[in-house]
Amino acid sequence: MPQSHSPPSASLETSWRPESEQFYSHAAAEAILGKALDLRATDRFSAQQLQEMAAELDIAPEILAAAVADWHTRQPAEPKSRTIALSQIKPWQRRQWGQYAIASILMLAIDLVTTGMLTWSIYPVMGWGLGLLFGGCDRPDQSSKSS
Repeated sequence: MPQSHSPPSASLETSWRPESEQFYSHAAAEAILGKALDLRATDRFSAQQLQEMAAELDIAPEILAAAVADWHTRQPAEPKSRTIALSQIKPWQRRQWGQYAIASILMLAIDLVTTGMLTWSIYPVMGWGLGLLFGGCDRPDQSSKSS
């Protein structure tokens, strides 16, 4: 007898049926729906999708709007000083990455021409690249130091 291949969601099925007369508390419903959303493939929802879900749960649009506004106020805001510092680093990073690209191509070309394969050049290219990656992670304002 051939084996049937069932979709992954088939393993999640239980004996629960929507027709049952069982009632759930607010906390239980929140936990169950939260778990169902976690098991769902998508992790992002549009404003339209939120409105549709709220309508299906008989939540008034005004209540949804208040909940969304409350959620936005609770989200941590990025400090403006950090945003300004990051925008000032961009030209410095662009210059450094440009210098890295030119020097790396030159080193790789010299290595290929002289030895016929990549030998020594990969080490300074990788080291310099790692330095650039990790050196710019939490760098202070560079605007006063740039020339």
